Amino acid sequence: MVRRLALLASLAVQMQTVAVGWQVYEVTRDPLDLGLIGLSQFLPFVLLVLPAGHLADSHDRRRILAVCFAVECLCALLLLALAARGMDSARPVFAVMVLFGMARAFAMPTGQALLPNLVPRAQFGTAVALNSSTWQISTIAGPALGGFVYLLGARTVYATVAVLLALAVAMVLALRGGGVDAGRAAGSPGWQSLLSGLRFVRSKRLVLGAISLDLFAVLFGGVAAAAWIGGEPFLAIMAAIGCLMTVWVGAMTLFRG
Repeated sequence: MVRRLALLASLAVQMQTVAVGWQVYEVTRDPLDLGLIGLSQFLPFVLLVLPAGHLADSHDRRRILAVCFAVECLCALLLLALAARGMDSARPVFAVMVLFGMARAFAMPTGQALLPNLVPRAQFGTAVALNSSTWQISTIAGPALGGFVYLLGARTVYATVAVLLALAVAMVLALRGGGVDAGRAAGSPGWQSLLSGLRFVRSKRLVLGAISLDLFAVLFGGVAAAAWIGGEPFLAIMAAIGCLMTVWVGAMTLFRG
């Protein structure tokens, strides 16, 4: 059930991302708006990732994940309503995607923390591998499926996404046990608790280097691709150089660690 749940949720996210990008570009014809779609989801994640992690550690993860998927389903329904009404501006879409980004900010750490509670310790490595494979499959199949369904219209995509996320909510609510760690108690998110993860990463040079390498390579790579598509070759080249420098610095950090 965990694999099916992860697949449904990931497919829904990927399909919606493709549909939103196409629809906004059809309305505005501005490549910058495609970047703003990503930014509207990324900023809430950055701002909420610490309290989201604390909430996942101190409360029932099944309920949190169910609420997150329900909010994501609501976002799909709002996008469906906007598409049905017709759009002349991308601003309402940006507002919906901010809400969607907030839901994902809580869903991602909660889903990752839920997995160890659902499988036996001896099978945890296999479960992580299967979960990772499921996510990779969804990131490849999701955009392709979303693009194919988009041929039938944006409303069809959003309706499909809403159905998938509603199924995900039902599957989360059907889980029995594993929502809370027995050794943890709910508490208020104090600074010591919120920053404990950052202190751990900072103390482990190998982990810090790997995370930094992945983060900045993805950021610079995305900027380079968007700039090149948007007709800004100089900015694309500079971003690519920044990406290469980040990879080199990260590799040196890893090797020295």
